Amino acid sequence: PDGHLLILDVFNRRINMEHCPSELALTCKRWHPVAVSGEDDVRSKSMVLECRRMPGIPEIRRVPIGSKAKLIRWQAAIIQGENGRVLLPESAIWLDEFRDHLLSLTGVNDPHDDIGDAFGVLCRVIDGVRGTDDNDEYPEMLVPVRQQF
Repeated sequence: PDGHLLILDVFNRRINMEHCPSELALTCKRWHPVAVSGEDDVRSKSMVLECRRMPGIPEIRRVPIGSKAKLIRWQAAIIQGENGRVLLPESAIWLDEFRDHLLSLTGVNDPHDDIGDAFGVLCRVIDGVRGTDDNDEYPEMLVPVRQQF
């Protein structure tokens, strides 16, 4: 509610499309999200249909990407990070990969930009949520992303 984004886990593996709904169902079972979002591209339509058959997966909100360039689609994530509104654990097995991936993105012919795309969608979804207190306190295990980079 204060506009901060807390990232508890990152799943970044290349899997066949037919396995995505079951992997998402396992993730939802673990974290019990109230929302699931993804890019609105051709592949996501079939993913949404398959996920509707899986119990425990909230309806997937598809975020339009249009023909916008990657850097434009990542803009909300860049702004959220610059403003220290993204909270990450101080240590996690995925943290280095997450950080390295985001820091290596250029928006031009990046060979693997899945984390950037997912992070961009996530931040676009929460972009309208704003905090009201600049003196926010964080749980001890979490720090603003600005301090992480």
